[in-house]
Amino acid sequence: MLMRDQRDPQQRDWSILSWLSLRYGFVEPNPMLIRSVVPDTVQKNWVHYLGVRGVEKRQDDVKYVFDIEYFADCLQNYANASGLIWSLSDLHHENRRYLHPSQSLINVDRVRLERAGHIQNFYYISPKAIGEKYSWFMAVEEATSVVMAIRKGWGKNLETLVKWFQHFGLPFRTFKVQKVTNRPVVQFKSGIGHLKAPDRDFNLTDFAEYEDERERFFSSPRGRAVIGHGGLIRRLYQLNESEQAHRLRMVMQGPTERAAFDGDAYTMYFRLDSIIARSIDKRDYIQIDCKVTEKGIEVKQEELDEQGEVSEPTSIEPSVWCAVTVHDDALSTREKEFVMGVYDTANGYFEYIYSNFVANKFHLVPHYDKAGMLDPPRLSWFQHPSIFVANHFGSNGGIWAPNDEIGFRLRLKNIAENQETLNKNDQKKTMTSKTKAVDERYENICRIYLEDLAEYVRDQADFNHC
Repeated sequence: MLMRDQRDPQQRDWSILSWLSLRYGFVEPNPMLIRSVVPDTVQKNWVHYLGVRGVEKRQDDVKYVFDIEYFADCLQNYANASGLIWSLSDLHHENRRYLHPSQSLINVDRVRLERAGHIQNFYYISPKAIGEKYSWFMAVEEATSVVMAIRKGWGKNLETLVKWFQHFGLPFRTFKVQKVTNRPVVQFKSGIGHLKAPDRDFNLTDFAEYEDERERFFSSPRGRAVIGHGGLIRRLYQLNESEQAHRLRMVMQGPTERAAFDGDAYTMYFRLDSIIARSIDKRDYIQIDCKVTEKGIEVKQEELDEQGEVSEPTSIEPSVWCAVTVHDDALSTREKEFVMGVYDTANGYFEYIYSNFVANKFHLVPHYDKAGMLDPPRLSWFQHPSIFVANHFGSNGGIWAPNDEIGFRLRLKNIAENQETLNKNDQKKTMTSKTKAVDERYENICRIYLEDLAEYVRDQADFNHC
């Protein structure tokens, strides 16, 4: 097992106000403020919906408890939450602590990634300051994470930006433009699969062996693919503090050669007048006269003149879309399950059975579904990744909240004290609609803010070019 001094020593004992300030941009109200709109019913379950269940309330937390309840209620129940919480949010231009775009140390531009007809919105982010050049660029899916970086001033340089995303476990990608070459297709073998279940009951020795194998994987070149995930997978990646400097170096080296063959590959669309267009070689992308929306790609059809002939093509405008192929390392399903400590139980698993006839014996216990088919349980030391993702907002596990940390520490403590064994992962809770509504509304507020910021950055760039 990881020694105590190898455990993550970073400060994770949040106060409620410090967490809400970082995660949601909560601002303590002006004491002289008189609210123009007050919800009919104040949200009493805000500790659950804002991710601070189990966090001890401190003096300041109690002082502003009504304002926090009001804040949570607006996010949960009102479509126009931004207008209602202007006095409590640093993203509203009327707030006295407004996070003005000029304060941002990073450039932000939205790009669209397409794979198999499915469109995903990402944010290209880069430090404004000119620094060391890398062969890859950074992209983030959640607007919430980008705003957090702006709020905390993480954009001094790209390595600092990546370091803070690593520190807080925020998912991001390191995309590299894929060059057109005649390289042969190469098949790679991961060598990673489910852990082998022992022919006895599980104990701390098994957990220690799992931790050792997991840490070796995390520090290998393949381990850098974990940065595309948040939540529990990312928290495990951070657990061994002594390896963090090495893993940061692996991330900064960019996608591995293998990523071009079996990683995540996308067609990335961006506007010709965007910030990212200035950082990509013109020889690597093509210009397309089309419209890119969340629903897909709409290519402009040829127009016919009165004689039924194709009219002269219009000149390419600065708003034309460009396309380029990008790739990044990605974890396979088996690698994700391995990281969470999933065991191979295809033939059943050994369980300690007590009865009047057989005592202190281990028996191979097959597991069947309701139809009588062999259905091996997915035993694991930590919750199966698909279940964790289903219970959290955002891509691949989202943002690690204080209540996640509380549950994680309790799980480690109970395993160390032999009070808990493996999860059977047979209970799939789903994220409550109320919790999801809070995060979705705040994510939408952040998207609107970033659109304004991107427009501000483009205007400043045009002004500087004049």
